[in-house]
Amino acid sequence: MAGIGSGNAAGAPVQGQPQQQMPPRDVADPREGQPNVTPEEQAQYDQFVGNAQELIYGDGEDGQPRVEPAVLAQLRGEMDQEVQGVFANVEPPLSGSPTDNLAAATVMIVLVLEGTAASEGTQLDDAVVLHGGTEILADLAEISEAARIHSYAQEEIEAATYRAMDLYRTTSGRVDQEALKAQFGEIVAADKAGTLDQLLPGISSRMPQEGAR
Repeated sequence: MAGIGSGNAAGAPVQGQPQQQMPPRDVADPREGQPNVTPEEQAQYDQFVGNAQELIYGDGEDGQPRVEPAVLAQLRGEMDQEVQGVFANVEPPLSGSPTDNLAAATVMIVLVLEGTAASEGTQLDDAVVLHGGTEILADLAEISEAARIHSYAQEEIEAATYRAMDLYRTTSGRVDQEALKAQFGEIVAADKAGTLDQLLPGISSRMPQEGAR
């Protein structure tokens, strides 16, 4: 992902968006209602979201964390040739809508993290990618709003989550298509049943509430 984590100058500060350290979050088994995660999986998750923060934020000239310019550009729909190439074969094509921009920016970060892990001989757990990707998407939505790019409604966050999973399915070389299809089906079913927060813990708290905008 050109520019992310590698530029000489960080982007302009985003008011109201401090650097965040992701809290540990157990990957829960909605069937049991109890955490179903090993210490190794939790450690991998913590490292995954921590590495994502390093990609999203750089140090400004004043030493304060600032969102990387490439991240803001992608949230605005400004895709360089490398990014366009990654998504060249997706169906339907990227439309430049706020939902697509959020989904694509999220997937690019996940792909970078995935590639780095692979180069180090690490196989990321599917649940880590799913839950970590959801956390990244929610953070990028907050950044977009703070930067006055777009303020996402709850239904847009949900649509971007589904779109990101579809983009990831198309672009990731490590995808188990059947497993991802099953996970996607579980998310859709949980959303319809009103239990999405059990499958993706904390997602509702990161979404705008009706009447609050």
